[in-house]
Amino acid sequence: MPFVLHTWLRPGNTGAGRNVVEFLKEALKILPVGLKIRCGRADSGFFDQKHLGFLEEQGLPYIVVARLGAPLKGMLSGIKDWTVVEGGYEVSELRIQLGCWNVERRFVVLRERIREGKDAVGRKLLDVPGYTYRVWVSNRTESAVEIWRDYNGRAPVEQRIEEMKNDLHADGFCTKAFFATEAAFLGVVLSYNLLSLYQAAVTRQSSWEERSWDGKGGKWW
Repeated sequence: MPFVLHTWLRPGNTGAGRNVVEFLKEALKILPVGLKIRCGRADSGFFDQKHLGFLEEQGLPYIVVARLGAPLKGMLSGIKDWTVVEGGYEVSELRIQLGCWNVERRFVVLRERIREGKDAVGRKLLDVPGYTYRVWVSNRTESAVEIWRDYNGRAPVEQRIEEMKNDLHADGFCTKAFFATEAAFLGVVLSYNLLSLYQAAVTRQSSWEERSWDGKGGKWW
């Protein structure tokens, strides 16, 4: 079941990646003993040298959407080797050290042919008409296809955010004092986690009640 480990309430005009390293440091401190982070997945708002460097220092795997600035777009236009994937997709990869970075990193590239009657997700490149592109930076070693598919697994996170905003009313309220608003917001997060615990307990109970007696050796299965 999904849980919220850590959260901050910030002004609406705050950039997504601002102080992300400090946020992650706090989150790692309160991570329950025995739990490990399988992978950090983030959108282009967190495509930042400090963020990526911190994850690498901590030995944490990550997949982060790349921000397509002019230098990166030019390199994408020059890719010649593509691997065809079912569904009209092609994948490739390259290693780049951007000008503001201190190391070279792996980029995974997915391009999709624009087809009539189907919306293609991604950005268009003027130098390569007929395709849209999606790009991720990652320190993982799996194939480009696996990186793409794993990042797609992040989609339910947006649904969880919508649940908190719409079902638990985490959105659209503001008190006169910032810290009072933050307290109310944290109350919503606590309620969400309690509901997740309840759902997990009910699911386990249902699974147990549906088990059958095998009649051989006196065991449930």
